[in-house]
Amino acid sequence: MSPSIPSFGSDERSPPRGAPGSGALGADRGLRIRMLVATALVVALPFAFVYAFVFLINAVGLPLLEWANERPYTGEVYVDPVFLAVVVLGGLAVQYRYGPRTVLRSVGARRVSADEYPELHAAVTRLAAQADVPGPDVAVKHTEIPNAFAVGTPGDGTVVVTTGLLDRLGDEELEAVLAHELSHLANRDASLMTVAWVLPTVTYYLAVLASYVLYGLVRFLGAGGGGGGNRDGRGLLVGLVVITV
Repeated sequence: MSPSIPSFGSDERSPPRGAPGSGALGADRGLRIRMLVATALVVALPFAFVYAFVFLINAVGLPLLEWANERPYTGEVYVDPVFLAVVVLGGLAVQYRYGPRTVLRSVGARRVSADEYPELHAAVTRLAAQADVPGPDVAVKHTEIPNAFAVGTPGDGTVVVTTGLLDRLGDEELEAVLAHELSHLANRDASLMTVAWVLPTVTYYLAVLASYVLYGLVRFLGAGGGGGGNRDGRGLLVGLVVITV
């Protein structure tokens, strides 16, 4: 995070940004609407991706299989929409619930207690109260790189800071950064990023599936017999197309 984010103090005569009514961390109706639209896209994209993949198999893969094997093939790949909905929505629910823990583990951050970082906890608690959001957990990552981010939901969030950030910023600059991260929780865009893993995860498993399909195709073409080098050449071409896709 950049230290140039406008800082603020805790002077009671001039409510700091993020206090109730100040608007800095309060509800931004336009932003909330954009977050809802983005969330809808995150939910819809895995469905679109899977059906686009199925379309490519039926429109390109199976005709190539017919051509390479020199025999007709009348079947087609089909994905039950109810099954797909259960898988995608189940994945979203699991990531929504366990995503923050996974993110913290992946970046090497650790939740810390108020005894370990009393000033940091006090600042987060005070700013959360001013913003009228539940106090999030606090996590620290030991690295010289200055950074901060938020994960989770408004009611179950975590603000992560690095030791490099704590070493470089003064109190007011740090509070400005913490307020910015709390705004991500308050406006739920941290929640959006928490569940946005679904599309790359689906992509990964489809890639694994495609590798098995390719392996089976090569074995099938190799065991087909007959056709000689012509069929072998076609099988190689099909394999190259599948790998490229």
